[in-house]
Amino acid sequence: MDRFQLTNDLLTGIDTVDSQHRMLFDLANQIVDPSSERGADAAFFASLAFLAEYVEFHFASEELAMTQTDYPMRAGHVAAHMEFRELVGEFLEKSLEEPSITELRRRLTQAVAGWLTDHIRVKDRALATHLRAHAGEVGFVLPDQEALISAGYIQARTDWPKHQ
Repeated sequence: MDRFQLTNDLLTGIDTVDSQHRMLFDLANQIVDPSSERGADAAFFASLAFLAEYVEFHFASEELAMTQTDYPMRAGHVAAHMEFRELVGEFLEKSLEEPSITELRRRLTQAVAGWLTDHIRVKDRALATHLRAHAGEVGFVLPDQEALISAGYIQARTDWPKHQ
């Protein structure tokens, strides 16, 4: 059973936001699932690194959308993103030093569980309300990878996975 679930109270009503949140939860579940160890720490480290990359992509998407729509609470939202980026970065660093990924996985589960759900429930839902108000009839779609690269939010990478 997944530890992290994108429940109805966490849905924003913006398909691209909810899809990206679903991916974040899926990645987090892969990392914290003790049955995924399969005797190899490499899978854990690769999943954690991919989570860090996907977090960067997702946050950049939201941050460009905030800039494009002149979101009045942008500074606080971006500060929260920076906090989570630092948290994931710390776990990446610790993963290189930690002799046991079991303890690292436990601490990561605790850290991610509260932050992710609280952030989505409060900050992302407020952002979604703002974005829907600016979307008009067509609905709002987060900026895609090419828009993020063009705006300088992320760097072009040939190995970066395609995100929806």
